[in-house]
Amino acid sequence: MTRGYLSFRSGITIPKLIIAVVSIFAVKILLLFLLNETTPRQTQHINATFANYHYEYQIFTHLSPDRCARTKLFVFLISALSSIDQRNVIRNTWAQEKHVKKSVVVFIVGRPINIEQDMALREEVLQYNDIIETTIPDTYNYTAFKVHPKGLLCP
Repeated sequence: MTRGYLSFRSGITIPKLIIAVVSIFAVKILLLFLLNETTPRQTQHINATFANYHYEYQIFTHLSPDRCARTKLFVFLISALSSIDQRNVIRNTWAQEKHVKKSVVVFIVGRPINIEQDMALREEVLQYNDIIETTIPDTYNYTAFKVHPKGLLCP
């Protein structure tokens, strides 16, 4: 005889499943909070005008100031937020420290649209310290705006 609630074939009951799902969600929220607290963020509001087009956006610099101090060349790579594999290939090949001694290679990405993207971005920022996040959409039409603030990021 059952106790008045459903169970799956594996023996997991609905209350246990709900507790597991809520626990996983709580851990995700806690991790996001901790990552946001430990991720250096400096918000800058930018007004950019190109020809007859004006656009306002924000950048969140995730670079430590010491990265700019030794810089002779600033390599600014526009990257889609979802292109982590491509960024890792670049980091592991020609953008390695031994190849770019007096250069800084950074990736500029758009803003995360969900909690999973945000958590993945925070982890990547903490691990590599080479991400600049913007509120600029990840489309070709906004490419010029993504390279516009270089002078503000690493004067």
